[in-house]
Amino acid sequence: MKLAHAGSFYVDAGGGVAKMQSLDAFGPGDSSTSMGYNLNSSLFVNFSSGGPIELQLGLVQDYASANGSTTGNSLSLLTVYPALRLQITRLYFTGGYTPWVWQSQGSGTSASAARAVGSSSVLAEAGLLWPITPEFSLGAFGNAQFVKNPDGNGPSPAMSAGVLMRFHFGYYGDNSGGGHKSNEYDGFRYPFGFMRN
Repeated sequence: MKLAHAGSFYVDAGGGVAKMQSLDAFGPGDSSTSMGYNLNSSLFVNFSSGGPIELQLGLVQDYASANGSTTGNSLSLLTVYPALRLQITRLYFTGGYTPWVWQSQGSGTSASAARAVGSSSVLAEAGLLWPITPEFSLGAFGNAQFVKNPDGNGPSPAMSAGVLMRFHFGYYGDNSGGGHKSNEYDGFRYPFGFMRN
């Protein structure tokens, strides 16, 4: 029996560069960081697979690490967001809010991560996808996180930009047959051109 509603699941895995500003209580002695690195991953369920506009619900994990611009201390931010994503063909926009914030600060190996009790963070993200096959896409993203804690704000924002890989799986409903595809996909890509289905 087929479901009348079609959808799918997918995971994103990516990384890039990160920079944090307005550190306040998070990084005493530093107002910003040097350029650092970012690692992120996400799991989403797509409720309207195959249409030009899709609404998606999932979890986003984001890790940013950099050194204070003044002290040189290592500063890291780890967050896990319940998130809502709107995808319009190859463009997507993500928003999330979370009380699950971990921060670490210190010099060298002395930095240790701890749950930032009472803190919360807001995520704003946008991305662009380049489909390769029905189940796989490459992409680029940029995001900003705004952290608030009992002692003040910081980092606000933590900004990241980078590249990602997307893997589709678990099609259901009308997309459970052989013709399933993500809405960003419109033909196989090759190094010297493309061919549409």
